[in-house]
Amino acid sequence: MFINKLTKLNHEVIIGIDANEAFTSNAGDIARLYKQCHIIDPISTIHGIKGEPNTYARGSDRIDYFLCTNNIYKFILKCGILPFFSIMISNHRGLYLDVDIIQYLRNPFIDLAQTQNRLLSSTHPKKVSQYKQALIEYISSRNATKKATEIQNKINNKSLNESNMKERNNLDITITKGALFSEKNKKRLTQQSMVGRTSK
Repeated sequence: MFINKLTKLNHEVIIGIDANEAFTSNAGDIARLYKQCHIIDPISTIHGIKGEPNTYARGSDRIDYFLCTNNIYKFILKCGILPFFSIMISNHRGLYLDVDIIQYLRNPFIDLAQTQNRLLSSTHPKKVSQYKQALIEYISSRNATKKATEIQNKINNKSLNESNMKERNNLDITITKGALFSEKNKKRLTQQSMVGRTSK
């Protein structure tokens, strides 16, 4: 399924659907989608199904759903089913899903990009040398250069495609972690040097 292809590429998915059927058995299309794609119904997961209202005015069951993948579910703050006509005139109830999109999209490496947080200054050649050495050792120990070469070869051969997205992302994460590690390592060496001078 297309959803599974997206999740293999580390994408998260939220689906809003008028399923035209209740999720009451294992035989329906909505149940098959749920199982095959390993997705979550956040409304029933958070609120349970006891007392769940019908979502279609001429029906007796809930037939409208939000479905989502596991990681984005962790960022859902609120969700629920609204009364009929509370948003617009419709024979379906409105559903709502409140996602903490700022936290979800937050870059875990943001500190690296903020100048005031940088520990490295290019005006200190010795510190730059220590940083570069630590970064080279970190990248080499994780075969990052080899992986980068493989990706570059695919680019040159015009064979790079979406299926390579995960390895590209992983390489980017490795390099970023290496940069953070190398800055912290430089800070540790600087502190040791300062202690050594103070003790003399």
